[in-house]
Amino acid sequence: WIDGLTKVNKVGEEIIDSRSTWKLETNKGILWVDTFYGIPLKIESGGKTYKFEQISVNAVTDADVMPSS
Repeated sequence: WIDGLTKVNKVGEEIIDSRSTWKLETNKGILWVDTFYGIPLKIESGGKTYKFEQISVNAVTDADVMPSS
């Protein structure tokens, strides 16, 4: 979704699920981005709303990415 953004304007700040976000108006719709991680938490585009609720950050362990012997 982020591919193809040509215009972004910060129009406010909001709290979503206890996370601080920047509300951004873009050429593709409205985007709420977590201010700490930079992860999109919500998108409104084309009359639809998408909310990302099961986000995991820094939860990957070495065992998750190390090849097995």
